[in-house]
Amino acid sequence: MYFIYKLDNQGKDSAPGIRSIVFVAPISWFNTIAEPVESATAGSSVTITGPHTFKAGYGWLQMYTTKDTQEFKLEPIGDEDSESGKITGEMFNPGDDAIKAEFARHIKNHQCIVVTKSLEGRQLQWGTKELGVKIAPSYTTAKVSGGKRGMTYAVSGYQLGLLIYEGALPLKADAVVTP
Repeated sequence: MYFIYKLDNQGKDSAPGIRSIVFVAPISWFNTIAEPVESATAGSSVTITGPHTFKAGYGWLQMYTTKDTQEFKLEPIGDEDSESGKITGEMFNPGDDAIKAEFARHIKNHQCIVVTKSLEGRQLQWGTKELGVKIAPSYTTAKVSGGKRGMTYAVSGYQLGLLIYEGALPLKADAVVTP
């Protein structure tokens, strides 16, 4: 494992938040799920450079989320000499058409991998082959006086640390969940 001796971000952008498009795929749709390959290169133990591959007819579901409603966290859990990370996330998709209702009905029954993009474009992976994330939908009509009508998705799971995914994101052509 290679550690750099200096973690310096002074003078560089580090904008908070993620982009509005989120990528979701049930683990059962994959043929192979790539993993980091540790080498002498700094960051290799947390960077997935190879692509995930899908079964025929499958790919990533591209989901629009309302700006400033999505946030993912990886927080430490465990005890001395036995630490890991807990994933929590939330994202909102507006509206309530049949496609969105069907997505919400079925996604809750799957272990998934989610990929988000930072504002700078870095792809972060939430969930792994052995420990997929769960996605739990919650619907609200909102009020006539205001609010947001649609689905809030709570994401939860566990993984050892932050993962950076550098692979491609081929889409499942008939599965774009739009606003």
